Amino acid sequence: MATTALPRHVVLNVPKAGTNTYIYREDDGSVVDGNNDMFSEFVKIEIERSKTDNIRVHLRFTYNNRYWQKDADDDSIVAVSTKPEEDTTKPSCTLFEPSQQSDALYFTHVQTGWRVMLNNSTQEFYVDQNSVGAPLEFVDWDTLVKLPKHVAFKGDNGAYLKAYDVDYNYLQFGSDDPNSVLSGHQRLFWPVKVGDNKIALRSAGNNSFCKRLSDDGKDNLLNAAVSTITSEAILEVQELVNEREIYNVRYRIEDGRVYGETPYLAGTTTVTNHADEDSSIAVSLKYADTTSYSFTRSVSITAGVTSSITAGIPGIGEAGIEVMSQISTSLNWNDTTSVTKEVSATGTVSVPAKSVAVVHYVGTTGSCDVPFSYTQKDKSSTDAKISVTDQIDGVFNGVNSYGFQFTIEKYQPITE
Repeated sequence: MATTALPRHVVLNVPKAGTNTYIYREDDGSVVDGNNDMFSEFVKIEIERSKTDNIRVHLRFTYNNRYWQKDADDDSIVAVSTKPEEDTTKPSCTLFEPSQQSDALYFTHVQTGWRVMLNNSTQEFYVDQNSVGAPLEFVDWDTLVKLPKHVAFKGDNGAYLKAYDVDYNYLQFGSDDPNSVLSGHQRLFWPVKVGDNKIALRSAGNNSFCKRLSDDGKDNLLNAAVSTITSEAILEVQELVNEREIYNVRYRIEDGRVYGETPYLAGTTTVTNHADEDSSIAVSLKYADTTSYSFTRSVSITAGVTSSITAGIPGIGEAGIEVMSQISTSLNWNDTTSVTKEVSATGTVSVPAKSVAVVHYVGTTGSCDVPFSYTQKDKSSTDAKISVTDQIDGVFNGVNSYGFQFTIEKYQPITE
């Protein structure tokens, strides 16, 4: 049985006849099988490599930032830890070792050395000393394409795909209006992402990619005819929404995580004590404070919809993650916004008599991920109707510096 390298983000499922279900986390922390939606944020798992052993991994549900581990009281697998634990002597160890045999994926709980197994009655996962383990399958989440509900497709000839009924029913790249009712489509094929707003469609009927084809006296038909993605098979996706407003953003701070913390030197200065005795000396400096943030969601395609957002901006503070500011601005999902401002820092340091102190202003730079829900208000580009929906798939990512203090590197006597 060979070890296996997993993608960064996966969806895990237990193979079944007929239909697949996917592994997710219950509210009580139990890791169970049974979610029916491959695109659900509840089933997305990030594979984090061990810092000490490249074969071992941590499994983290990204929706609530909880790591898999063995329950402290029994053999069940739960996702309750907010931090990875690599100490294999601790029962709270979150390391697992993946291995693959044929097309089946298995996990071994490193701390016990036992395989991960599925209870077929409860659909809960547990570790079993004598089991060969539950055979699993995985899908690379980053290859999945979740399209908006209503879209238009533009072909390589610049025309939109439209339904026609001449002699028989067919689809043709023959419309110059994406908002035509006959140009609007719901998802019927398996999409493959080839760009920010471009896809190819693979037919479930013959597993071939659809392309623009002229044949049988008709031009620019949609035809599932090629095994590779040619230029004629690339479709530009346009969502049928004129305006979008994102508001009522509700952060789940309790499910946020802080990671990637590194020391940060904001600035250095010197202060002098001219007195004949030790003294507290005022110190001040200015530095450039940079923060950055982005908003992401589960829809894979950037389809050019003009969006706005009203929301708070979380950051890392002294007590953890907190909302630090507010914005009301245009929104491009996945784009990073950086803000730099000049900040003045003041304080006091103790300096010996007749000495110069070299003073650093130091803190920590870290990243935070915070899941959020929100309300989405859309204005249709086809009939101007307004639709309002509640969504739960948002993730905020932010980077900021915090925990600043003045520290003294060294003292030097004043030279007369």
